[in-house]
Order: sequence, then structure tokens, then C-alpha cells
Amino acid sequence: MKFFKSAYEFHFDIEMSNYSNYIEVMEESIKSRKNTIQTIYKEQAKDLDDPQMRQELFEYKFFDDYHDLIETFPFILRKSLFITLYSFMESELSHLAKALENKEASLIKLDDIRHKGIYKYHFYITKVCNINLSVSKKTFDVFLLYNNLRNYFVHNEGSGIKNSKLNSLDGIFLDNISQTEDFYIKSIEKEFNESYLNLINAYFRKVIEAFHNNNIKF
Repeated sequence: MKFFKSAYEFHFDIEMSNYSNYIEVMEESIKSRKNTIQTIYKEQAKDLDDPQMRQELFEYKFFDDYHDLIETFPFILRKSLFITLYSFMESELSHLAKALENKEASLIKLDDIRHKGIYKYHFYITKVCNINLSVSKKTFDVFLLYNNLRNYFVHNEGSGIKNSKLNSLDGIFLDNISQTEDFYIKSIEKEFNESYLNLINAYFRKVIEAFHNNNIKF
């Protein structure tokens, strides 16, 4: 039986399990639908000896569905899940920072901090409340890349994106199709949300451990 350091850790563990299971179900659905259409095509094309006729069959009856299942639908599903995961992290960090604000006697309040979103709450916990999360700058820089990507999806999708460093994130691929400094999201692969969820999990495990070591209970 797993031992939990706090009620919050129990809550967080359930959320991580739910999201992990959702990713598995979503990706299995994508794979299954792709396999189904491939099977149907192969069955209908099996008696066609002419490669040209097989190609025409595919283009006439299967191309649109296949493109949707291979590119369009996975992109939409994975993007939507990423935005959900980002909102989850921001909401959880906000909850913890506000709980600390109510417990601590610091004169500096969350509203006094000029930063926004995840960086604001991380700053409050680590710099104002002086809680060492043992999170490296390199790791938090990766979170800032996810922040950049989230803002692009929510506010600027369809326009170019300047930050080519997004290519360093697992499962995201950029394309410089216009031969300018602007990049576009070419695809989001299966491992993208898996890697992001693992990063969120590792971060909050450090938060939970740090709160426990500082005798902060939620």
C-alpha cells in the first residue's frame, strides 16, 4: 500500500493516474482507427493487380479519411490535451501558492508579483516563501518553452512562431516552410504529452517533498 505524505499528494496521485490513462486510451484510439482504415483498404485492393488502380482506389475512397486519421485528428487531440495539462499545472500551482500566501506572514503577496501564470507561482513559492524545490534552471527553462508553445496555440496559431528552440521538446516538430525566420508546427507526436506529463509529475513530486520537509501541510 502506498504511503502519502499529505492529502494533497493523494489528490495529485489520482490526477496523474487519470491523465496517464487518458493518454493511453487516446493514443490507442488513434492507432486503432488508423489500422482499421488500412485493413479496409487492403481488403478492397487485394484483387487489383495494377498499382495505378490501387493508387486511384486509395485516392478516391481513402485519402481524406486517412489524412484526417494520420495528421488532422491526432494534432487536434494532442494539442487539446496539452492545453488541458498546462491549465492543470497552472491551476495546481496557483492553489498551492495561494494556500501558502494564507499561511505565511510575508508582506509580499501574490498580487505584488509582476510575473504571470506558472512562473509567478513558482517565483512566489521559491523566492518569497524561500522553499527550495531543487528544480534546476535548465528544467524550468523547459517549462518556459511549454509556456511559449501554449501561448502560441491559444493566441497565435496560424501565424508564424519565432522560437525554434521548441524543436528541442520531445514530440514536437517545426517546419520553416516560408524560408523566413517564422516557424510553424508541423506535427505533434505520441511522446509529446507523455514527456510533458512526466515533467509535471517530477516537478510536483519535488514540491510535495519540499512542503513535507518544511512541515507545510495541505
